[in-house]
Amino acid sequence: MGLLVGTLAVIWFADVTLKQKTSAMSALPAPVTVATTPADPASAPPLPTAVFIGDGYTAGTDGSGWSDIVAQEMGWQEVNLSVPGMGYRRVPETCPEKPCTAFGGLLDKAVAASPTVVVVMGGAADGDMGSAAVDTFYADLRGALPDATIYAVGPAVSDANPPAWVARTATNVEKAATANGATFVDIGQPLSGKKALVNGPGEPTVAGSRAIAEAFLAGLA
Repeated sequence: MGLLVGTLAVIWFADVTLKQKTSAMSALPAPVTVATTPADPASAPPLPTAVFIGDGYTAGTDGSGWSDIVAQEMGWQEVNLSVPGMGYRRVPETCPEKPCTAFGGLLDKAVAASPTVVVVMGGAADGDMGSAAVDTFYADLRGALPDATIYAVGPAVSDANPPAWVARTATNVEKAATANGATFVDIGQPLSGKKALVNGPGEPTVAGSRAIAEAFLAGLA
Protein backbone atom coordinates (compact mmCIF):
# COMPACT_ATOMS: atom_id res chain seq x y z
CA MET A 1 0.00 0.00 0.00
CA GLY A 2 2.82 2.39 0.90
CA LEU A 3 4.53 1.69 -2.45
CA LEU A 4 1.33 2.43 -4.36
CA VAL A 5 0.83 5.73 -2.54
CA GLY A 6 4.44 6.69 -3.23
CA THR A 7 4.06 5.90 -6.90
CA LEU A 8 0.85 7.95 -7.18
CA ALA A 9 2.59 10.86 -5.46
CA VAL A 10 5.43 10.77 -7.97
CA ILE A 11 2.98 10.69 -10.89
CA TRP A 12 1.02 13.60 -9.41
CA PHE A 13 4.18 15.68 -8.88
CA ALA A 14 5.40 15.02 -12.44
CA ASP A 15 1.99 15.99 -13.85
CA VAL A 16 1.97 19.26 -11.88
CA THR A 17 5.52 20.09 -12.99
CA LEU A 18 4.66 19.44 -16.64
CA LYS A 19 1.60 21.69 -16.42
CA GLN A 20 3.69 24.45 -14.83
CA LYS A 21 6.29 24.25 -17.60
CA THR A 22 3.61 24.24 -20.29
CA SER A 23 1.94 27.28 -18.71
CA ALA A 24 5.25 29.15 -18.49
CA MET A 25 6.09 28.42 -22.12
CA SER A 26 2.67 29.58 -23.28
CA ALA A 27 3.30 32.89 -21.53
CA LEU A 28 6.42 33.58 -23.59
CA PRO A 29 6.00 36.02 -26.50
CA ALA A 30 5.63 34.44 -29.90
CA PRO A 31 8.86 34.42 -31.93
CA VAL A 32 9.13 37.38 -34.29
CA THR A 33 9.63 36.53 -37.94
CA VAL A 34 11.62 39.19 -39.79
CA ALA A 35 10.75 39.34 -43.45
CA THR A 36 13.69 39.91 -45.76
CA THR A 37 13.08 41.66 -49.05
CA PRO A 38 15.55 41.03 -51.88
CA ALA A 39 17.39 44.15 -52.99
CA ASP A 40 15.67 45.82 -55.90
CA PRO A 41 18.21 46.55 -58.65
CA ALA A 42 15.99 49.39 -59.83
CA SER A 43 16.47 51.14 -56.47
CA ALA A 44 20.26 51.31 -56.87
CA PRO A 45 21.59 54.74 -57.88
CA PRO A 46 22.38 54.98 -61.60
CA LEU A 47 25.99 54.83 -62.70
CA PRO A 48 27.53 58.14 -63.77
CA THR A 49 27.60 58.47 -67.55
CA ALA A 50 30.97 58.93 -69.26
CA VAL A 51 31.14 60.08 -72.88
CA PHE A 52 34.26 59.06 -74.80
CA ILE A 53 35.33 61.05 -77.86
CA GLY A 54 38.25 59.90 -79.97
CA ASP A 55 39.56 58.20 -83.09
CA GLY A 56 40.11 54.53 -83.93
CA TYR A 57 42.18 54.01 -80.79
CA THR A 58 39.07 54.69 -78.72
CA ALA A 59 36.32 53.43 -81.02
CA GLY A 60 36.48 49.75 -80.04
CA THR A 61 32.98 48.32 -79.64
CA ASP A 62 33.70 44.70 -78.69
CA GLY A 63 33.81 45.38 -74.97
CA SER A 64 37.58 45.09 -74.76
CA GLY A 65 38.58 48.59 -75.91
CA TRP A 66 40.50 50.81 -73.52
CA SER A 67 37.41 52.95 -72.93
CA ASP A 68 35.42 49.82 -72.00
CA ILE A 69 38.10 48.77 -69.54
CA VAL A 70 38.30 52.21 -67.95
CA ALA A 71 34.52 52.56 -67.70
CA GLN A 72 34.28 49.20 -65.94
CA GLU A 73 37.10 50.01 -63.53
CA MET A 74 35.70 53.46 -62.71
CA GLY A 75 32.05 52.36 -62.45
CA TRP A 76 30.91 54.51 -65.37
CA GLN A 77 28.16 53.91 -67.89
CA GLU A 78 29.96 54.34 -71.20
CA VAL A 79 28.72 56.30 -74.22
CA ASN A 80 31.32 56.01 -76.96
CA LEU A 81 31.09 58.57 -79.76
CA SER A 82 34.52 57.80 -81.22
CA VAL A 83 35.04 57.20 -84.96
CA PRO A 84 38.20 55.93 -86.70
CA GLY A 85 39.90 58.75 -88.57
CA MET A 86 38.18 61.51 -86.58
CA GLY A 87 40.14 64.37 -85.09
CA TYR A 88 39.95 67.91 -83.80
CA ARG A 89 39.70 69.15 -87.34
CA ARG A 90 39.77 66.02 -89.50
CA VAL A 91 36.47 64.62 -90.72
CA PRO A 92 36.54 60.83 -91.27
CA GLU A 93 35.61 59.39 -94.65
CA THR A 94 33.04 57.04 -93.12
CA CYS A 95 31.03 57.21 -89.92
CA PRO A 96 28.02 55.47 -88.30
CA GLU A 97 25.76 58.47 -88.83
CA LYS A 98 25.91 61.01 -91.66
CA PRO A 99 27.10 63.63 -92.01
CA CYS A 100 30.55 62.76 -90.72
CA THR A 101 32.13 65.40 -88.55
CA ALA A 102 35.20 66.34 -86.55
CA PHE A 103 35.16 66.26 -82.73
CA GLY A 104 33.31 69.55 -82.47
CA GLY A 105 30.33 68.18 -84.36
CA LEU A 106 29.72 65.67 -81.55
CA LEU A 107 28.90 68.23 -78.89
CA ASP A 108 25.12 67.94 -79.30
CA LYS A 109 25.31 64.16 -78.89
CA ALA A 110 27.58 64.53 -75.90
CA VAL A 111 25.18 66.96 -74.22
CA ALA A 112 22.21 64.68 -74.99
CA ALA A 113 23.89 61.89 -72.99
CA SER A 114 23.88 64.10 -69.84
CA PRO A 115 27.38 62.97 -68.89
CA THR A 116 29.08 63.40 -65.56
CA VAL A 117 32.41 62.68 -67.23
CA VAL A 118 33.82 63.33 -70.71
CA VAL A 119 37.06 61.71 -71.89
CA VAL A 120 38.71 62.96 -75.08
CA MET A 121 41.70 61.29 -76.71
CA GLY A 122 42.79 62.23 -80.20
CA GLY A 123 44.88 64.26 -82.54
CA ALA A 124 46.69 61.43 -84.31
CA ALA A 125 44.32 61.62 -87.27
CA ASP A 126 44.96 65.35 -87.63
CA GLY A 127 48.69 65.10 -88.11
CA ASP A 128 50.78 68.23 -87.76
CA MET A 129 48.47 71.09 -86.92
CA GLY A 130 48.36 74.27 -84.91
CA SER A 131 46.50 74.86 -81.70
CA ALA A 132 43.44 76.72 -83.03
CA ALA A 133 41.17 73.68 -83.52
CA VAL A 134 42.17 72.26 -80.15
CA ASP A 135 41.57 75.56 -78.34
CA THR A 136 38.17 75.99 -79.96
CA PHE A 137 37.07 72.46 -79.17
CA TYR A 138 37.82 72.58 -75.44
CA ALA A 139 36.28 76.02 -75.05
CA ASP A 140 33.12 74.82 -76.80
CA LEU A 141 33.07 71.55 -74.83
CA ARG A 142 33.30 73.37 -71.51
CA GLY A 143 30.64 75.82 -72.62
CA ALA A 144 28.31 72.97 -73.58
CA LEU A 145 28.95 70.95 -70.40
CA PRO A 146 29.90 73.43 -67.68
CA ASP A 147 29.54 70.95 -64.81
CA ALA A 148 31.11 67.85 -66.34
CA THR A 149 34.48 66.45 -65.33
CA ILE A 150 36.57 66.52 -68.49
CA TYR A 151 39.70 64.43 -69.05
CA ALA A 152 41.90 65.23 -72.04
CA VAL A 153 44.51 62.86 -73.47
CA GLY A 154 47.05 63.65 -76.16
CA PRO A 155 47.37 61.66 -79.40
CA ALA A 156 48.57 58.05 -79.13
CA VAL A 157 50.62 56.50 -81.93
CA SER A 158 52.42 53.25 -82.51
CA ASP A 159 55.52 54.67 -84.21
CA ALA A 160 58.76 53.54 -82.62
CA ASN A 161 59.95 57.14 -82.96
CA PRO A 162 56.87 59.39 -82.88
CA PRO A 163 57.18 62.49 -85.05
CA ALA A 164 57.75 65.81 -83.30
CA TRP A 165 54.20 67.02 -83.98
CA VAL A 166 52.78 64.34 -81.66
CA ALA A 167 54.43 66.00 -78.65
CA ARG A 168 53.39 69.46 -79.89
CA THR A 169 49.77 68.38 -80.18
CA ALA A 170 49.87 66.86 -76.70
CA THR A 171 51.20 70.17 -75.37
CA ASN A 172 48.43 72.07 -77.15
CA VAL A 173 45.82 69.71 -75.72
CA GLU A 174 47.21 70.13 -72.22
CA LYS A 175 47.17 73.93 -72.47
CA ALA A 176 43.64 74.10 -73.93
CA ALA A 177 42.28 71.59 -71.43
CA THR A 178 43.81 73.38 -68.45
CA ALA A 179 42.56 76.75 -69.66
CA ASN A 180 39.01 75.37 -69.73
CA GLY A 181 38.93 73.59 -66.39
CA ALA A 182 39.67 70.13 -67.77
CA THR A 183 42.27 67.66 -66.51
CA PHE A 184 45.08 66.58 -68.81
CA VAL A 185 45.99 62.92 -68.35
CA ASP A 186 49.49 62.14 -69.55
CA ILE A 187 49.57 58.52 -70.71
CA GLY A 188 52.82 58.83 -72.63
CA GLN A 189 53.00 56.51 -75.65
CA PRO A 190 52.13 53.04 -74.34
CA LEU A 191 52.05 51.49 -77.84
CA SER A 192 55.13 53.18 -79.29
CA GLY A 193 57.30 50.63 -81.06
CA LYS A 194 55.30 47.68 -79.73
CA LYS A 195 54.05 45.92 -82.85
CA ALA A 196 52.35 43.15 -80.87
CA LEU A 197 49.99 45.73 -79.35
CA VAL A 198 48.72 47.02 -82.71
CA ASN A 199 46.76 45.24 -85.43
CA GLY A 200 47.00 45.54 -89.23
CA PRO A 201 44.97 48.76 -89.57
CA GLY A 202 47.15 50.33 -86.89
CA GLU A 203 44.63 50.15 -84.06
CA PRO A 204 45.18 48.61 -80.60
CA THR A 205 44.81 44.90 -80.03
CA VAL A 206 43.15 43.70 -76.83
CA ALA A 207 46.55 43.84 -75.13
CA GLY A 208 47.17 47.29 -76.61
CA SER A 209 43.84 48.55 -75.28
CA ARG A 210 44.72 47.18 -71.87
CA ALA A 211 48.05 49.05 -72.01
CA ILE A 212 46.28 52.34 -72.80
CA ALA A 213 43.69 51.76 -70.08
CA GLU A 214 46.35 51.05 -67.49
CA ALA A 215 48.27 54.17 -68.50
CA PHE A 216 45.10 56.28 -68.25
CA LEU A 217 44.12 54.89 -64.85
CA ALA A 218 47.67 55.40 -63.59
CA GLY A 219 47.49 58.99 -64.83
CA LEU A 220 44.38 59.58 -62.73
CA ALA A 221 46.06 58.37 -59.55
